[in-house]
Amino acid sequence: MTGETGNILELPDPDSWGCSVTHLAKGHGLLTIDLINRGVTHQAKGLEFTHVDYFSGWTAWKGADFRIGTDQEFVELIRRIAPRYESVSEHDLLNTHPFDTTRLYICKTAQGDLIYINAMGGRTFDADNNTIVEA
Repeated sequence: MTGETGNILELPDPDSWGCSVTHLAKGHGLLTIDLINRGVTHQAKGLEFTHVDYFSGWTAWKGADFRIGTDQEFVELIRRIAPRYESVSEHDLLNTHPFDTTRLYICKTAQGDLIYINAMGGRTFDADNNTIVEA
């Protein structure tokens, strides 16, 4: 996990997109979010995360500026939500399943709130379910 800069979904004007959680299947670890740009084009897309271990945020928000969290952010989140890992070194924690196969996705909303998603992968897709960007 390197901590990529924002807008990994390559959306034009990410703050203009509305996000709404439409599906969260815990057993299958699937999170689906509708992305709607109500600007001139009224574009609609979907966002899907697979093997989701953790989601923290609103069920609907404005702004879709997603980035990959740094190792430090990932470790801080794990330790905040699961104190049993406080004594585990960062190196060992990042090499422990499931943390060794997932990434921390962070969305900064247009209002500055942060949405956290720990998942194996993410992608945007069009109305025909064609992948646009994999993240």
